[in-house]
Order: sequence, then C-alpha cells, then structure tokens
Amino acid sequence: MALVDLARRMAITAASLLILFGVSDAQEERFSRYVGSEDLGLNDMDSGGKPSTAAISGLTDITDYAFDGSDLTIPFTLEGTQTGSATVWLVIYTSGQKPPLTIEGEGPPPHIKGNYADPGWHVFQGVDWLVYRSDGERFDAGDNEIVWNGRDMGGNVVEKGSYDLFLAAFDADARAHIVGYAPGRGGTGEMLIVDPDAETLTRPYEWVVDMNNDFINNPSAATFIDRTEIHNSAPDAGEIPVGRHVFWWTDSDRELPFHVFDMTPLGSSGNITDDMMTYVANGQNQGGGLLFTGTYDPVAQTADVNEDWGADHGAVNGFIDYKELQPTRKYAVQTNPEKTKIYTTTGIDGLIGTVAVWDLASGENLALWDLSEIFLYDNNGSDRCGGPGWSGRDYAGQPPAEGLTLSGHHTSIVMRQDYDTGEIMWINRNGDGFGDMYVPKTFGEEPIYGHTSGDGAKYGMNATKWGWTSISHTAVNFTDYGSMLGEDGSGLFLFQPTNIPSSVANWTMVVDHDDSAWDGFYISVGENDPEFRSNDWAPPKPEDAIIDYYSYKYFVHLPYDQKRVSLGEMPTAVAELGGALPASAELGDAYPNPFNPETTIHFSLPWEAPVKVEVFNDQGQLVTTLVNDHMGPGNFSVTWDGRDANGSEVASGVYLYKIESVNLRLSKKVTFLK
Repeated sequence: MALVDLARRMAITAASLLILFGVSDAQEERFSRYVGSEDLGLNDMDSGGKPSTAAISGLTDITDYAFDGSDLTIPFTLEGTQTGSATVWLVIYTSGQKPPLTIEGEGPPPHIKGNYADPGWHVFQGVDWLVYRSDGERFDAGDNEIVWNGRDMGGNVVEKGSYDLFLAAFDADARAHIVGYAPGRGGTGEMLIVDPDAETLTRPYEWVVDMNNDFINNPSAATFIDRTEIHNSAPDAGEIPVGRHVFWWTDSDRELPFHVFDMTPLGSSGNITDDMMTYVANGQNQGGGLLFTGTYDPVAQTADVNEDWGADHGAVNGFIDYKELQPTRKYAVQTNPEKTKIYTTTGIDGLIGTVAVWDLASGENLALWDLSEIFLYDNNGSDRCGGPGWSGRDYAGQPPAEGLTLSGHHTSIVMRQDYDTGEIMWINRNGDGFGDMYVPKTFGEEPIYGHTSGDGAKYGMNATKWGWTSISHTAVNFTDYGSMLGEDGSGLFLFQPTNIPSSVANWTMVVDHDDSAWDGFYISVGENDPEFRSNDWAPPKPEDAIIDYYSYKYFVHLPYDQKRVSLGEMPTAVAELGGALPASAELGDAYPNPFNPETTIHFSLPWEAPVKVEVFNDQGQLVTTLVNDHMGPGNFSVTWDGRDANGSEVASGVYLYKIESVNLRLSKKVTFLK
C-alpha cells in the first residue's frame, strides 16, 4: 500500500511537470490529474463578503406552441454574471414521467464501456422521459432568446403534450470566490452544509465558518465544535485521545502521511431534523461501524450522543456496532425524507457492496440490500466492488424526496433506489460521458473503464431541485470538473470552469435557496497534500489552526442558476402515457412522496368510464379535485401541485388521494412537506 501511495504521489508531481513543459496527447490522457490552471493561485480568487451570482429571469410557461416541428423561441433574461456572460443549457423532459424506469437489455458489465444513449434506456411505460438537451450556448447578460427546433434528440418531431422546460446557466470564466474549506478527499461520504440564511459553512459536526470571512488574509477562520461528550461515550474511547491524529507509513524509505483519523468525525452524518439540531452518524471514519444519534447545539457549539438509543438492539452507550453486518469500508449515513429510517452504505473493498436499512426510532436493522453485482469492476484482471459509497443530499444536508441516490467510488456508477423497497429507479453507467471514469492501458491505447489504478474517483455528489444530481469528475481530464444528471439519471451538461487554480476535483454542490445571495455552483480547489500539490499557493498550516491543509482544500463559489417552467399542456392536466392497455384498474404510488412542490399520480383504466381523482386531508375533507372526466382505457398521470381548490398552498401533512369510477374505489396516501 505504501509503495502504491508513493507511486501515485510521484505521478502527481510528474503530471505537473508534463503540463508545464508540454506533452503528447497520449501522455496528457495518461497523466490527466488536474482541472484548472497552473498559472493561477490564491490571489487570483476572491474572498470576503458575498460572491457574484447568476440569475435567470423572465422565463414563463409556454402554452401556445403548436408542436409541429417549427422553431420555438424562448425569451429569458440573464442577470448578475461576473464576466457579463454565461453558458446556457436547454433541457426538456416529459412531464409526469417518474421512475422506476425500463432498462431494456442487460448491457455490458459496469467496467466495460457501453452506450445507453439510445431510446429504451430511460423510458417509463413506453415513453422516453428525456426529450431534449442542448450542448450549451454562450449568452451575454441581458435579454436573450434561446431556440428549440421542436424535435427530440433523435430528430423526431415532438408530439403535443405536457413537458417541463429547464434553463441552466453557468459562468465558467468567473473568478472563484472562497467561502470556506472542503475535506481533501471526502472518502467517507461526508457532508458539507451551506446555510444561506446564517451565511455559514459547516462540516457536521467538527467546525463552522462564516462564509463572509476573507479566507485569503485570514486562512484559519474555523470555529471548532466540541465533541468531547461523544468521544467519552464511545465504547473504545480510551484507545485514542480525542481529536485528530495523523497515521504514517513506515515501510518505505520515507514517512508519508496516510490518513487523518478521528474517532468521532461525524463526517458521514445524515440529518434528522430540518435544522440539523439532531443527527445520526457513523463514527470511526472509513474503518468504522459505530452507528449513533445525538444532538448539536449551534449556540454552545457542542455535539453529544443519545446514550439510550438502540438499547434494545445491541447498542452500547447509544452506539450500534454494525461492522459484522457490513464488513467492508463504511461510507454514507443518511435518513429518508420522513426521518423514520437510516441508510448506511458500505463497499469499495472486497466483493461486497450493501445498503443497510435501520429504524431511526429504535435502531432495529430492517433490511440489507445487496448491490455488489452493480458495482463490480475490473481490478487488474479480477473483480472488486467499487460501491455503493457517497449518497446524495442537498446543500442543507437534506435527503432528496426522489430516492436514495448513490455513487460508486472507483466506478462510473451513479444510481437511485426507492427508499422503502430498494427497487432500482435508474442507473447511470459508463459510456455516456457523464461521470465516466477511465485510464489508458498504456500510451495511445483504448482506456479501461472503472479501473482501480485510474486517477478518477467518485467523491462529491449533491442533490438539487427536481431530482437532479451533481457529481464530481475526479482527475479524469483537464476540463470536466463535474456533471449534472437529470431526474432520470441521464447526463445533461458538464461543469467546465476555466478560471480556477490547478485542482483535483473532489466536491461539487448546487445551492438554490430562494434566489439568495449564496446561490450558485460550489467546488473544491487545490490538492489535498501540500507537499505534492501542483502549486504552492495554499498557505501552510498555522500551529494553532483547526484546518489541516493535508486534509482540506478551499471551497469556492461560481455563478450558476437553474429555472423550470411548463411547456404545452399545464402539468396539472391529465397526461396519457401510452404503452400496453392495462388488464385491470390500478392506482399508482404518488412520486415523489413526500413531495414539495408537486407530486405525480399514475392510474390505469382497462375500460372507458367516468373517472374522478380527488385529494382529501386527514380529517376527510375534500382539498381539491384533480380529475373529473370521461376517459380510458389507457395509462394516465396527473400532477398535484400541493394546492387546494382555491389555489392556496396546503399545510404540511398526510393527504389521501382517491380514484373513483364504475365498480372502482381505490385510495393511497401522500405527504406534503414544506
């Protein structure tokens, strides 16, 4: 292991020299390690105060398009970009389509390059979900128009129906604005939390920083969170003193720092309450397996453990040891949106990759989902399980309503599961150019996908609006910092910043918080080892600093915004989905559930008849009528926007939706969360 680590570090230095002095195309591909520029450093970034933000406005619902293959001109206004322009992408999805999706054909193994761009990869009930995505076009700030030709990705005229139209804008040439720190590797599936209201960046629950701080002139600005009570409660608290400790390789001709280790990192924490005052976490970092819950006090800046939790299920002082249940490397800890279940992921080592499901209230283990086959990849001629690893949560640490979203560490896999059943909702694998990881066999040969010796690894993954997911591209090439995946897992566009210092890409995050001053795309810049970083712009660690620059990079902001409107029929209208005629009447599960701002309800009718779909509150009172029509046979969907019959937003809570027709009365529950 020490020799491998040393060889990789030597390769980093070699890559830096090759970039400086010029190399062949094949050599560039072999030694591709960094994104950004060798010529940029600390003084080429901004810090202190609030960053520049991009904003898309003037985008409105479009109801009068003919869907005849003619050009559709879409007006919008681009504001607030730092450089005066931005790349804008146009994306169109079929409204009301929700996973799980039909994946036709077995496809190649995960470590073989495959092509899933053809129709049939991301379809629901026979209908392609992703209709169109543009390649991106540069627009100046001000009033603009973007044009869609009315056709799908295959050049076919799109039929009249109900669609969601999205615009996303990214100012790739903007100067990075430092807002804090990011863990250098993030290998435990840990979290960073941006609070736009408090204007803070937190690593739960180790430190917190004011994002307005001038990190260039005051690089050691973090306030430490006291976790002594957690350490003292841990079953093995006496083995290592509280705090951070560096382990060293000793079996080579020089000492190399291997890992900064903390008995109670809480970096893998998955929130319980919306304000993150209570949490669930995995202690002991990657080699851990101590699941516990506790409370965070942001005023006193202390974190403790609930010593009574899990007592009926083997917990000691509130810690459940799950190393035997999930024996390989521990990664993410996350809750479901209802905050009733916990999910722990383990993989990366050996041939086993699993998700364990726990009852949050009691600590009881409810299920173990085996995902080993999905995450297997070629490890120098033999198999290794590369996940699951990281789980996608949003900028506030909240789990996405759409499903449990997971990444593979050394593979190109990103996938989503149903929180309750574990059913696979979508998979993004190799071959589409989004999140793919590879390394050439030798100079000039075809790349090997998902190879353990490759420079790529999946670290940062972040959930954002509409079920979209941003992921990092770690050291795959010189241009792609990260990808944005759509609600069905399809790759939509790439983040390619041009004005950041040379960096290894580990963290990505989208903040979209009510058009706040902190909205944008966040990334980590720099390299995690100062001794081997490609430039020396990052300051050395002060003696009394909390942030160790071996383990941390700067976390920076770049201008980004995303907006959605309706195209065609309004999304509350009933959509006919096509597909085979049903043999029986069915009422599908609302998705997402819980939801905000809208959820889609599917139903199937084997005959033509009058149909009514209604929503009731928990008191049995009628809230709104979604469908009251003569229709069928066929498969249909209807979207509820969380509003009552008067157009007012309903209160958070559980609602009952019912379908009634001839000899038919079915109902199910859905939860609205503000």
